[in-house]
Amino acid sequence: MNEDLFRTQLTELSEDVSTVDLRDRVLATSKRLAWQRSAVLAGSALTVVGLVAGTAFALAPKGPVVVPGATPTATAEDSPTPTPSASPSAPPALPLDLANATWDVPAWPEDPYPSVLCAGTRTFENGLTPHVGKWGDVYLMVLKTATGDVNGDGVPDTVALLKCQGGQGDIRQVVAFDRAPDGSVRTIGQVLTTSPLGEHHVGNPGIILDVAVVDGVVQAVVGDYHGLANDDQFEADIRQEQRRGYRWNGSSFAQNSGPTSFPANPKVPANA
Repeated sequence: MNEDLFRTQLTELSEDVSTVDLRDRVLATSKRLAWQRSAVLAGSALTVVGLVAGTAFALAPKGPVVVPGATPTATAEDSPTPTPSASPSAPPALPLDLANATWDVPAWPEDPYPSVLCAGTRTFENGLTPHVGKWGDVYLMVLKTATGDVNGDGVPDTVALLKCQGGQGDIRQVVAFDRAPDGSVRTIGQVLTTSPLGEHHVGNPGIILDVAVVDGVVQAVVGDYHGLANDDQFEADIRQEQRRGYRWNGSSFAQNSGPTSFPANPKVPANA
């Protein structure tokens, strides 16, 4: 090849090539590589963090973490809710068996006979005392009992309707009892009594027919006329009846409800 021709071609070729700033290219390339390297490192860091977090969660203990030397504290999740337990209660008091026991019978205040043979300490068997008196015609009987707390101590008491039979008629009274610490029968108090045998009083009843305890009050069904017979239905068609209530006041029973007296009974003679 001709040397002059070769030089001429190189000269022409150099005139066609534009000047390039290598510095700008190097800086651009360096920045691009730096950004790619940063992105790769950030992605790797996130991957490592995810792996560590997942491993920590998988290995985390199921329950409260106990620090050595610290006292574990129960949480609401693993501590069962305590169930209130019923407090033991005392067994219910059994009713007094007045029909088969020995106890004191209060005297009838207005009638010396036959109550003198019925009052005092008496022993009952199947609801009756032995027959006494000159003709053996006097005895005491438990006609009916009712149960309820009448003295306000929270323990059920026993109220009894008693009949003292004498001859052709009887006198009656209602008495309240409770149980003494030794288990014996103890008298709380006399609630009410009937009039003397065979008499008709405007205030006191001539007969007591029934007894009950309602809300601590002793309720008695009373009549103004008894008659001279053992049958409660004898001459019942001429009898006026009432319901009266009596409450314990701490020392005695006092009437708190019902009529306190009977009106005049046109069917009963004044001297009956």
